[in-house]
Amino acid sequence: MVKSRMKIFLVPAYYICNQLLIFLFEFLTGKHPSIYKKRAKELLCYSYSYFSHLLDRLNENLYGFSINKDKVKKILVIRLDKIGDMIWTTPVFTTLREEFPNAVISVVAGSWVKPIIESNPYIDNVIIYDIWSYAPPGKRCTPLKDRIKILGQLKKERFDLILNLRTSLGFLLFGLITNGVFIGKGRAEHGVKSALSPLYKLGIKPSKEELSIFLNDDAIKFADEFLMNNNITNNDNLIGIHPGAGWVGRQWKPEKFAVVADELANKYGSKIIIFGSPDDVISAQKIAENMQNKPIIAAGKTNLMQMSAILSRCNLFIGHDTGPMHIAVALKVPVVVIWGAAPIENAHPWTKTNMYRVVKKYVNCYPCSEIECKNNYMCIQSICADDVLSSAYSLIKESCLLFQKA
Repeated sequence: MVKSRMKIFLVPAYYICNQLLIFLFEFLTGKHPSIYKKRAKELLCYSYSYFSHLLDRLNENLYGFSINKDKVKKILVIRLDKIGDMIWTTPVFTTLREEFPNAVISVVAGSWVKPIIESNPYIDNVIIYDIWSYAPPGKRCTPLKDRIKILGQLKKERFDLILNLRTSLGFLLFGLITNGVFIGKGRAEHGVKSALSPLYKLGIKPSKEELSIFLNDDAIKFADEFLMNNNITNNDNLIGIHPGAGWVGRQWKPEKFAVVADELANKYGSKIIIFGSPDDVISAQKIAENMQNKPIIAAGKTNLMQMSAILSRCNLFIGHDTGPMHIAVALKVPVVVIWGAAPIENAHPWTKTNMYRVVKKYVNCYPCSEIECKNNYMCIQSICADDVLSSAYSLIKESCLLFQKA
């Protein structure tokens, strides 16, 4: 037992020290400055992970994981990362409300996910706390003085239960001084299971693990007007395309998207709509320029909730391993995912197998998390249009989508 506990602490500590030695070696031997930045970021990320793990173990020893449900009046969920990660966390909110119907549930999250959680009926308060590690390009982080102020205000709230699902150094320190039970997430085979792991530690078994998203009235109204203005009716087959991704290694070529979109439009008489943020407008335009059938471009014209409302009207979604793909899953829209370098086991669509297809080429260097690829992103760029079309046809047939041949 003692050896097992020692291993929990020593293995990640050894890794951090090893990375530090590599960093120093590269510095002394004059490696390129970009390597320093990359190595420093890796050190910081692993240090956060290690200290979060350490804090989890400390709380296990100090408090245990048994709680009196009747005494839990305030719950705090910390989830500072990206859109897909927050969608994975929605079963946590559902379960917390079922188990603690009278508790006040607060969530600390980045401003970029606020639109998809502020309408969730199981959440009472949303506190914005932006950190650089997960902020989208061009997004400013919460100033240090404001972070300190937020942590101080949260300390005064005296939360009875705190679920640490993705944190920052400030919240690690907050965990040390809080009065409530502070539980970190564990490692699991999928992000949804990982998010639910603190509940398992408390002996709470979710009644269901389905993803969810709640559309507000304004977004639904926007979607209705947007589709009507683009001559889309409820009888039309609508296929959503999302060409964007977090970095270039996840992005398929716009020309290939165009081939897929045209083939589906010709075969089924479907209308094509291209989603995306303002950063995806150029890709959306390239797809449109290479298509014979004129698509509807929604990229850059919607916020996250408005996009979700339009997406809910789609019969099929095609895109990458991104937040919008997980939103589509939560909306029960069948998805075809064009997969790149990320491990598929940890992040595949969390739904029934007849509701998704993953198009993947298993290359020798898979999986990896490198932003710059020496192999020209072979893992995703070697996927051809026929691969995606084959998966789309298979999914349409198995999921019994109401597609008719044109």
